[in-house]
Amino acid sequence: MPVKSFLIIFFLALLIPSAARAAIIMPYILGDNMVVQRGVEFPLWGMAEPGEEVTVEFNGQNVKTFADDKTGKWKLSLKPMEANSKPLLMKVTAKSASFKIENVLVGDVWIYGIQTPFGGNVRKPEPEIIQPPKEIPGAKDAKPNAEPQPAKGIKIMDPLVRMFEVKQTVAKTPQELVSGNWINFDTGNCSRFPEIAYEFACRLKTLHNVPVGIVNISWDGSSTESWLRDETLRKSQVYAQIFPYWANALQNFAANKKKWEEDVKQWERIKKSRPKTTSKKPEYPDGPESNRQPSVLYFGMLTQIMQFKPKGIVWCQSDRIYAAPYSKCYAALLRDLVSELRSIFDSPELPFILIQYPAYDRRQEFPAEGATSFGPFIREAQLLAADIRNLAIVSPLNLPGESCQAAAADRILAGAIATAYENKPFSPGPVFKSMTVENNKVKITFDNADKGLKAIYAENFEGDKSSLEGKTVKITETQKLVNGNYVPERKITADPKSTAKVIKVEFRKAGEKLKDGNIAEKDSSWLTIEDPVSAAGFAVAADKAPFKWANATIEGNTVTVWNDEVQKPVAIRYGWANNPIGNLHSLDGIPANCFRTDK
Repeated sequence: MPVKSFLIIFFLALLIPSAARAAIIMPYILGDNMVVQRGVEFPLWGMAEPGEEVTVEFNGQNVKTFADDKTGKWKLSLKPMEANSKPLLMKVTAKSASFKIENVLVGDVWIYGIQTPFGGNVRKPEPEIIQPPKEIPGAKDAKPNAEPQPAKGIKIMDPLVRMFEVKQTVAKTPQELVSGNWINFDTGNCSRFPEIAYEFACRLKTLHNVPVGIVNISWDGSSTESWLRDETLRKSQVYAQIFPYWANALQNFAANKKKWEEDVKQWERIKKSRPKTTSKKPEYPDGPESNRQPSVLYFGMLTQIMQFKPKGIVWCQSDRIYAAPYSKCYAALLRDLVSELRSIFDSPELPFILIQYPAYDRRQEFPAEGATSFGPFIREAQLLAADIRNLAIVSPLNLPGESCQAAAADRILAGAIATAYENKPFSPGPVFKSMTVENNKVKITFDNADKGLKAIYAENFEGDKSSLEGKTVKITETQKLVNGNYVPERKITADPKSTAKVIKVEFRKAGEKLKDGNIAEKDSSWLTIEDPVSAAGFAVAADKAPFKWANATIEGNTVTVWNDEVQKPVAIRYGWANNPIGNLHSLDGIPANCFRTDK
């Protein structure tokens, strides 16, 4: 168990006399609008005058303790409580001072750590127009027929969903004076909520009829090792290459930054002369402010919330691995991360929902991307953690429908139900089991596919395609010349001979901004298509030969893979790309995991 630091808040420290401000000090996470975790002994902690008695009154409980005679630190626990959606008042009292924590709910609290640009934030709604009443009692100059006006100060609220934002902080020592606050879901704050987190919270709220709190510790681009203690990282030789990398990065930061500035200027010149170039802007070099350094977010962010009691953790990690092989290093990092977080929150089997590495970058073009595409290596390593108790691995790939956030929340919810509410194993989806070669064909068998397999994919087409719902279809792709460049053009038509069937159509109208500044409505349809026979995303290779795209036919829980140009196949890869095209699923709709047989 790591040493736990008490987090300190100085209320108006510069304005309140020292004798008064020393009376009661509590952490920011124990503040107005918070959600208290139901069903557990819930801790409260802080500082007071040494030896002073501290009393907490909340929800019918009256609990007392004494501050330490030397340090002034105190801690007590409330008895387990049932969910309560009625705003409650908490009173904290000492001999020389007291204060109130208002608008407190009792429900479920989830730690939310999404360290990738996945999902985005909730869109801020348009100002609400309120129709004024026809008559205003007591108003002599009332105008019943006046035009409706925007209501000032009116907020659209979801009163049962709250979020605590942990301030993004890089540190080498425990941080006790970093601020944060619980916020309501309203027109002023909703755009600060990660959309997937809010969708997930809404589903939990509806399913269990409880308030839901999200403790957001997300920071895009952070590494796994930044959330682990230094002593945890140094205990294993698997991580040996991490520390030399950072020692070199910090020592040479000034030179690396100067080179980066020169590279950016060169990139800007190329971008200006060739506007359609796809080259990416050079990445800023690692240095002393980087959020990927070992342990800096453990100290900078986790120490702010260490003693809080959550229901579970939702986590997604975007990593660059400095040690080789990728999979071995990351698998060890992941196991240590789960162990570390469970230790921090003093819960050896705390439910942990791991969102696999999301798709990013361009759509897969080649049968198997090279070692520089580390996405599939990370997904492969994450799968090695599937045996950790109370851990659910959730894939963010092949999210059907118009809203990937809603679909992702559905999958996260399924993992949460299994691990946190029903205490049962959660299937990570079809996993490669074995392969057999017969002539030029390879038969692949899968675990977690007892009911069978099918291909599922989502496609977007212009116009209203609702007439295709329930029909088998054929998708064709041609090249179309646009402004001197060839771009792919896809068409979909009904085809009674096809095995691919449209099972759902989501039609929408979207505004498209024209060059003249006007907005034109554009119709589009999201189609969810199932194919019980043919799958995509498989590649095959002969000995010491490059991979080639392969045909893939489904039969039960097996897939037969082949390419007529590969007469002696020795290796198969599936979904081996940062942004794969693979569409294989279990009959329950869970995506198959990427794999390679040529490790």
